[in-house]
Amino acid sequence: MSKKPKATKNKANDVETKKANREKRKTLAAQLGELTIVRAKIADQLNQVTTKCNQLATQMEAIEK
Repeated sequence: MSKKPKATKNKANDVETKKANREKRKTLAAQLGELTIVRAKIADQLNQVTTKCNQLATQMEAIEK
């Protein structure tokens, strides 16, 4: 005698879980995209600060000579 698979709330729950997980992945992907943009902006600002510091260091060396 073979057992029939049960189509109980486990299956319905599994479908709901998959839907919820899909939505979570979409949300996380969007957040990751936003964070990547913010990270790029911060890197750009850091490069600008580094450039300015190097300019000031060069000016200080010129003044000291």
